[in-house]
Amino acid sequence: MKTSDYAKISTIEAFDNMEVLETRLTDRQFPNHFHDTFVIELVKSGSDVCEGTGLAAHATDVFVHTPDASHAGGPSAGKSLEYQAIYPSRQLASGLLNFDQQNIPQISFVSECDSLRRSIQDFFTVSVSTDRAQKLKQILAHVCNEATARSKQLLSKKRAGETESDELQIARKFLVDNCRRDVSIAELSEVCFLSQFHLIRAFKQKFGITPRQLLINQRVLFAKKLLAQGEPIASVALSAGFSDQSHLHRCFKRISGFNPGQYANSCRPK
Repeated sequence: MKTSDYAKISTIEAFDNMEVLETRLTDRQFPNHFHDTFVIELVKSGSDVCEGTGLAAHATDVFVHTPDASHAGGPSAGKSLEYQAIYPSRQLASGLLNFDQQNIPQISFVSECDSLRRSIQDFFTVSVSTDRAQKLKQILAHVCNEATARSKQLLSKKRAGETESDELQIARKFLVDNCRRDVSIAELSEVCFLSQFHLIRAFKQKFGITPRQLLINQRVLFAKKLLAQGEPIASVALSAGFSDQSHLHRCFKRISGFNPGQYANSCRPK
């Protein structure tokens, strides 16, 4: 990260330890990855370009990724990108909006809605917890409604026979459940009854990420939970399935943009 860049991360205990990020990036590209939370990002300046999808959020746009939606991103070449982002969990959204969290579609989209932008701006400026809760509820209600509407539009455009594959969902769940150990393509192929060649190609096509990338991503998410509980970084690395602390550091920084120590500090009571 260049000297002119910065990343300020914190968590809000009252909102299920929701992560909050304010950052400026230059020449920093994030690989394909996903979060187990929503990503709701207000672009303040520059452009966040999601390579390979045709999606790009510009100043005052809101980039949204629902839980488990694979995405890349970063500033345009030679340009800087500044944004504010919140990462509410499924459980938080479900509690505030009183809906079944299993109904959240996996989708990424760019919203140009003025009311959504203002609600996010207000969330970052108000200080009273009840006011912030109300703003967060407004943000999540809009995001979930727009995500559902856009998902229905995409599904209606699918050709017959392009429904979700049960075999690929089985493969994904197996990787999530076994993320702390190395899972070979041969083993995964036996679990979901697909040939290795077809599995790799279909998995990337459906989820936007390879089985190996998903495995590493899930380990980073697992490491975050341990770090938030105050576990030492060295023991977290081994518990999460990384070969050592250096391996954790590299993967954590590449996917999240900051290192394990910075994240652990953000989770400590202020």
